[in-house]
Amino acid sequence: MGNKQINGKEKATDRNEEKAETEYYIINEVCEFIELESDDTKDAQISEEKSCSCKDPNTTNSFIGIDELTLDKLPDDIRHESLLTYILSAEKLVTHILVRCQPDPETDNEIKKGKVSGTGYLWLAEDEVEVYDQCPLVGCPHEQPHQSYGGIIAYTNHHVVRSQVEAMGCNVRIFFNSGSCGLIYSETIDDCIKPILVYGYRLREHRENKDLVGLQIIFHDAKLFDLVKSLSTARINAWSKVPDTIKEKLKKHAIVISHPHGKHKVISFGELLNFEELINGDKVTEYTASTCQGSSGAPVLTGHYSYRPFTHRGKLGKVRKGNQKVNVSYSF
Repeated sequence: MGNKQINGKEKATDRNEEKAETEYYIINEVCEFIELESDDTKDAQISEEKSCSCKDPNTTNSFIGIDELTLDKLPDDIRHESLLTYILSAEKLVTHILVRCQPDPETDNEIKKGKVSGTGYLWLAEDEVEVYDQCPLVGCPHEQPHQSYGGIIAYTNHHVVRSQVEAMGCNVRIFFNSGSCGLIYSETIDDCIKPILVYGYRLREHRENKDLVGLQIIFHDAKLFDLVKSLSTARINAWSKVPDTIKEKLKKHAIVISHPHGKHKVISFGELLNFEELINGDKVTEYTASTCQGSSGAPVLTGHYSYRPFTHRGKLGKVRKGNQKVNVSYSF
């Protein structure tokens, strides 16, 4: 696909855009934050508000906060209680990923200081929780020595987390359904009124031709593994209860759950324009569900491949269907 850069070798100044020699290109949707002089929470919140905001009111107005999602918000032809239950079970596995930018070890490109924000989707990588007698995190905020745990990954785009160095510098927020990144987080799941903070460790399952990586995470509450396991089971069970007629109609829709602008989780509904169309050697799925900066890596729910959602890639650099902005994901 021309010089499409899905292996992380883009210029630092062009992290949000990857053009090909043809008219077909993809605009990445990471959200860039400026580097802060201070780690003060208030300053961080102001910085994020200023440096990553949506300039398209039509896009913003089409986002529905997860806590505001009710049956009447679903499109008419798929408005069914069982599908709402499925969506609400799937959203619990959607995460916010904050990455501290680091030089790409595969290139000589310099990269501006700062952070980028994207979205991820939790998945069990092991049958049982992994136990680290010595926490492997470099610079872990907890005093050494101490135990930590693994066995969970967050699927996202490679252009969100581009290297092992960046993986180690990630903060991953689970259950971030309201407020902003300036909120205080907890590392224990018993504190259910706060989002859960876990840490990136390393990349695995890197699929260069799909711009897809699995970000292995480290956490400090072993019960998180069992919680994610139960949520994954609940999602599968919820899908099994959706009537076949609704599943078939869902194949005409795309549902994106993401953290645009690095803020709380939202959902958007749109039309599935085409499914796995072969474009320049890539299987590309296109849809109109609204996304914005920070949506890169978000799960895309359709009536296809229910065992795992597509991973949102970005906006298509050409417009179809009048003025509609087309979003794309690759098949895995």
